[in-house]
Amino acid sequence: PAAPGSSSTTAPGVAANATDTRRWAAATRRARRFIRAENRKKPVENDTAIATLESQAELAASFAAAARAVAAPGFATKVLAPTAGTLLANAMFLSSLPSVLRARRAGTLGALNPVPFAATFANCVGWLHYGLVAN
Repeated sequence: PAAPGSSSTTAPGVAANATDTRRWAAATRRARRFIRAENRKKPVENDTAIATLESQAELAASFAAAARAVAAPGFATKVLAPTAGTLLANAMFLSSLPSVLRARRAGTLGALNPVPFAATFANCVGWLHYGLVAN
């Protein structure tokens, strides 16, 4: 569940910011105090409730930490992802190179369909144009 009193629109269990995390922690502390007060009356039943509440609070805190880590710019978002994207895109585009070289040596296309190559080229030209216009 989202933090009590939170107006965020994030997924359930994920605190959007430090304020939501503090609100969730405060609500958790209040609930623990209430359960412990009730625990004096029924110790066996409420131990399970406290454990469940604590596990939910830990889960919410870990989701909030993960959301902050993903949102924070760092090595993975500034270096690793762009480099991996570039390498994977080049590998994808070069995967058909053996077929092209075989067709070139044979002097005929044979069963090689040229349409995907034209579509790939048009796609690259389109993204190049977008990149130049966007900057």
